[in-house]
Amino acid sequence: MINWKLVGLVNTSKRRIKRIVLLSSGALLMQGLFLLIIKTWIDQGLAINQDFMFLCAGALLLIILKNGFNLFRFRQSTALSSEAKSTLRGLLFEKISRIEPSQMKTMNHAELGQLMSEGIDHCELYFGSYVPQFFYAFIAPVLLSIMVSFFSVNVAIWLCVCVPLIPIAIMAVQKIAKRLLEKYWGSYTTMSDNFLDRLKGLKTLKIFDVDDRMQDQIDADAEHFRKATMRVLIMQLNSISIMDWVAYGGACGAIIIALTQYNRGDLTLSALIFIALVSAEFFIPMRQLGSFFHVAMNGAQAARRIFSILDLEDMKRDVALTQLSKGYHLDDVTVHYGSKNALNHVSLDFTLNQTIGLVGESGSGKSTLVSLLSGFKSDYDGTILIDDMDIRSINLTDLYNHVGYVGSDSTVFQGSFRSNLQMNDSFSDELMMKSLQEVGLDHFVLSKGGLDFVLETGGDELSVGQKQRLCLARCLLRKKAVYIFDEVASGVDLESEMIILDAIHTLKAPNTLIIIVSHRLKSIEACDGIVVMDQGQCVGYGIHEYLMKSCPTYKNLVSTQRKQELFFEKGNDA
Repeated sequence: MINWKLVGLVNTSKRRIKRIVLLSSGALLMQGLFLLIIKTWIDQGLAINQDFMFLCAGALLLIILKNGFNLFRFRQSTALSSEAKSTLRGLLFEKISRIEPSQMKTMNHAELGQLMSEGIDHCELYFGSYVPQFFYAFIAPVLLSIMVSFFSVNVAIWLCVCVPLIPIAIMAVQKIAKRLLEKYWGSYTTMSDNFLDRLKGLKTLKIFDVDDRMQDQIDADAEHFRKATMRVLIMQLNSISIMDWVAYGGACGAIIIALTQYNRGDLTLSALIFIALVSAEFFIPMRQLGSFFHVAMNGAQAARRIFSILDLEDMKRDVALTQLSKGYHLDDVTVHYGSKNALNHVSLDFTLNQTIGLVGESGSGKSTLVSLLSGFKSDYDGTILIDDMDIRSINLTDLYNHVGYVGSDSTVFQGSFRSNLQMNDSFSDELMMKSLQEVGLDHFVLSKGGLDFVLETGGDELSVGQKQRLCLARCLLRKKAVYIFDEVASGVDLESEMIILDAIHTLKAPNTLIIIVSHRLKSIEACDGIVVMDQGQCVGYGIHEYLMKSCPTYKNLVSTQRKQELFFEKGNDA
């Protein structure tokens, strides 16, 4: 019932668990000695004399020691919980940063977010409450049985026989609980994922007048989750009821045996009272373990999900990339999505000192190609080399030190402009303001009070164009050998688009490769080379003038877009 693999992840856990168990046992021992003082006083006929004063002093000392043991136990438990929480969360973040995004297909964002928050919280309680109590619950009955055996061996044997009934009941319920908790977690993640999806697309749902229907679906998911939760709660309450029957029945049985011996004259009144008081305490540790049963099950379930990530095989990315001096070489690269090929036998070379445009219809393979070049995707057939080294073998940190990426959905984090620009690096205010000036955001930032102005979650107070320009400024601060811009000007206003494209072209420098994916073909006409994608294949590569003569696909894209622009211009004039 202890997941030693999970316990082993926290270096200090075993040491702290031992301390907690010893401190709990010490507090119990003080309680037992306190009861012995009460027995002694009864044996003295409840007389108030000089011995009584010594007994009171001893009782007071035992109370102080017991509270001291409990205080230190609480501190150790709190420290263990905190260390477990930070360690597990850190291990998950570290693992996620090392593995390939494609390896996380089995866990969606809502499920991962739930694991990082509620799942880690369950493990925190598992370490701080359940694990120490598990060991203490078996030590405490031994200590109390030894105390009782000095007065009645029969009662001690009875209590020892009854104690195992509680963990047996727990194990019996565990089989049912495991299935219930799996359904509970499944219902929770399904509801969370669907809710986030509907919330993200709420405007679209309202436009198409399907928000009421989607609300009904969310209500159905919530009702399903409520029923799953109630089944878990009922199971927990039933398990507690079973433990109460065993505990109270065992205590009553011990008292009945003691009364029988007292009637026969085998026990003194003081011994009878002592046994009655100990019997009341006897089952508390094991019953408390039972009350932590749901903590154990939630922790075990969370542990399984944590290890489903931690046990993923790390890609062997141990090749260092200290300097990027040549560029990319792609040879016969194919990417499969089920039975469909997103890329089909693509062979290309991208060298430094170039600006490359990447164009094609939606679904032509542009985004897949960019994911490969950025290192985000590693499941492909064929060869992709950077400076003659397999991209899948290069250390990701080294790769991202040389390759910069800005997409259409880059993230603005809650925090200041400064923290969004610096991330894990440190730049002077002068450099940050210069990068903001290059994307036309410097006056806006100053109007908000400067770099320390705090943005809301997701930068909700910024327009789409401002968000993209801020993400672009973040990229401009870091000198890279390769810059990849994937539809970075998509969905922004015309002014922001022109500012973004101008800023991108200012990056052109010796030993630099710029790759631009853009829906506006005019913005890439001046590129040193243009790659034309169609149905996962490269159907054209060259400068604009060459492609207009030799590549029908590119010529058709340009012609169609120019007709659309003329149509909208006439519409605006009208």
